Amino acid sequence: MPDARYPLSFEPTFKNLYGAQLLAIVVTTWLYGISFIMLTRYFVSHSRNDPVMVKVVIAVLGILASLEAIFSNHQLYDYFILKNGDLSQRDKIPFSVPVSDSSDIITSRVD
Repeated sequence: MPDARYPLSFEPTFKNLYGAQLLAIVVTTWLYGISFIMLTRYFVSHSRNDPVMVKVVIAVLGILASLEAIFSNHQLYDYFILKNGDLSQRDKIPFSVPVSDSSDIITSRVD
């Protein structure tokens, strides 16, 4: 029952809650695929003359990007497959959210 002091500004439907998240994760996964191709091409054909430290930094960034993509897609799977239609599970945050956010924070510090 909505509180009269704080009226709802929108109806909390599945579309309103998770549509933007679905779109963001799809775009993120697409961009990850492009960056993974670039990372692979770098190590296969362009990394011969670079110092070891540059190679290590690029490898760490690739690993962190992979973790972020994996856990973002796990969050998508958790919301849309495992908890689909279960309103009691709406307020529970899956473990993949803090891990994905942590990899984003570490990636921003490495740059």
